[in-house]
Amino acid sequence: MEPTPADGNTDKKEDPKASLKNGMFFSKRQLLVFGLVFAAVGGYFLWKGFALSGTTYSITSTVVDGSTISGPVDWTVTISPTPTKVEYYIDGVKNAYVDTSPPFTYSGDNKTLDTTKLSNGKHTLREVATYSNTTVSVSHIITVSNVSPTPTPTPTPTPAPPPPVGQNAIWLSRSEIQALPNSGSAWSNVLSHANTSVSTPDLQQRDSDNTNTYAKALVYAKTGDAKYAQEVRQILEKIIGTESGSDILAVLRNAEAYVIAADVIDLKSYDSAFDQRFRNWLQQMRTATSSGPCASIVQCHEKRPNNFGGHAFASRVAIARYLGDTIDLNKAIDIHKAWLGMPGVSHTFSWGGLDWQSDASKPVGINPPGSTKQGQSIDGVFPDDQRRAGGFTWPPPCENYVWGAIQGYATGTELLHRAGYPAWDWQNQAIRRAMTWLHSSSVKSQDWCKASGDDGWAPYLINKRYGTNFPATSGSIGKNMGFTDWTHAR
Repeated sequence: MEPTPADGNTDKKEDPKASLKNGMFFSKRQLLVFGLVFAAVGGYFLWKGFALSGTTYSITSTVVDGSTISGPVDWTVTISPTPTKVEYYIDGVKNAYVDTSPPFTYSGDNKTLDTTKLSNGKHTLREVATYSNTTVSVSHIITVSNVSPTPTPTPTPTPAPPPPVGQNAIWLSRSEIQALPNSGSAWSNVLSHANTSVSTPDLQQRDSDNTNTYAKALVYAKTGDAKYAQEVRQILEKIIGTESGSDILAVLRNAEAYVIAADVIDLKSYDSAFDQRFRNWLQQMRTATSSGPCASIVQCHEKRPNNFGGHAFASRVAIARYLGDTIDLNKAIDIHKAWLGMPGVSHTFSWGGLDWQSDASKPVGINPPGSTKQGQSIDGVFPDDQRRAGGFTWPPPCENYVWGAIQGYATGTELLHRAGYPAWDWQNQAIRRAMTWLHSSSVKSQDWCKASGDDGWAPYLINKRYGTNFPATSGSIGKNMGFTDWTHAR
């Protein structure tokens, strides 16, 4: 029998800690707090459940029920209220793409649904929207009939007008060469140069290896004798890698003849593997640097508005035509038009003395029609080459640098002509006007500055294109071209 307390109270005193589990005790106050928290959380989820179950969901899709779609289509879903994420199913298979923010657009096929990846027929598309982190989701089912897009028929092209003669050949076609005579002094001259040894060709050398190589190509095209084609191919291999050095002008003069020779023998058909190597080299060679007033074929064309630029122009166009590089060809054309002073074309030329320019504020490569200075005609003057004889004076001196420029610009103009451009007519037949000034008795005396020496081949080409009769020199071989008394005689 337990003893009675002294105060007479027989009730047991409450233990402040109630035992819930062996070793774990909570007070009644703590139990009350826990109960309230559990009730609140439970109430929230009970309310959330009722709230979600009572929400009206609005789901629209850019892919309409029962529609027929084809090709890449936009699959965007608009959902209200905004969910946490949207998942996309095609024929019951969930796509890896999950969208977590509006606009909810399927991006499995480059931000489109590419129906060409589905078979023709019925397919089911489903969008599943998830809210917060609950398992509550809604689905929207669309059935579509995929029809592969019908290929757009290729229209029958309108026949193009006939190209200029020999357009496929950058200088002369084999058929044109075969139609030329195989007798006479002009042909004998070609044969003589074709039979000249070219043992150490080098783009940095100022010699006749380039035109002798061209002669070999002409004889091969005329006779079909394979030894000449083989020699040309061997020479072209030897010049690869000789473009860098101390004489950029030699490179400018040589390159055009070698490229034309490759085209005349049809190197691509003769040796396709080497032709690809040759083309790869040409691609980078035109910007390879050498010493001089300009550093490369392209830079010289764009910077030097004189005989340097003329040979750079011819070599650049020859390379672009050989490579089929229309982008660089168009750039070369723009630079040439700027040099001629044609409007709307910008340039970065570095001009020398301006004494022979008709308008020193607007320098050009060939003075425009009607140009005068101190009452004298300078219509057709190459100002940046004529200046090499000194400042303006009258009567004018015959300056050989002008003929050096004509050799380059005439070759480049013919290359553009072969490509279908009316380049001989540009700027009021600028080259014809230049020739007229050099031969006019109203300037000095009849034929006062006619071609001589290695310039004598150029008038044959110019007369061929303009129907003129400027004096030419038979058998003349130039710095970059020759044999026009055989190939281009009227």
